[in-house]
Parts: sequence; structure tokens; C-alpha cells
Amino acid sequence: MFAAVWVVAQRRDLPRSPLAGGFRAFRSQVVPPLPALLLPVFVIGALRFGVATPTEVSVMAVGYALVVSGLIYRDLTLRGPYPQCCLTLP
Repeated sequence: MFAAVWVVAQRRDLPRSPLAGGFRAFRSQVVPPLPALLLPVFVIGALRFGVATPTEVSVMAVGYALVVSGLIYRDLTLRGPYPQCCLTLP
């Protein structure tokens, strides 16, 4: 995989470091998505160590995703899911 990336980068004459800000720019791009990226670690850890069953872990994962998207990222509001839930009712 690295060899393929290197060949494509050489052919397209890509720069070695696309981030002009160095580590500070890298950190500003890596830290914000960490709460969302920890969800698989949370799920696999809970399953592997026997904390909960797969059904319980799925419920905890949905709860964690709601908390992360609502409280940390501020993407989820009560006005968003409510109309969608109403549309699913017969």
C-alpha cells in the first residue's frame, strides 16, 4: 500500500507535507474527531471484556453517538429527529 501511494505521489508530483502549519495544524485536524473515532473502541472493548451483550452494547453505542453529536459537536437538536420520528408512525 505504501509503495502504491509513493508511486502515485511521485507521478503527480505531490508535496511531502501538505500541512503548512506543521504539528499544530495536524493536531487541530486530529483532535476534533476523536470522540467519534472512539466509538468502535468503546464497542469492541465492551464486547471483548464482557461488560455487556451485543444487544446492550448496540444500545450503549446509539446513546454514545447521540451524546457526542448533540453535546460535543452540536449537530443534533430536538427539532431534527422529531419530525423524522413522526414520519415513521403510520
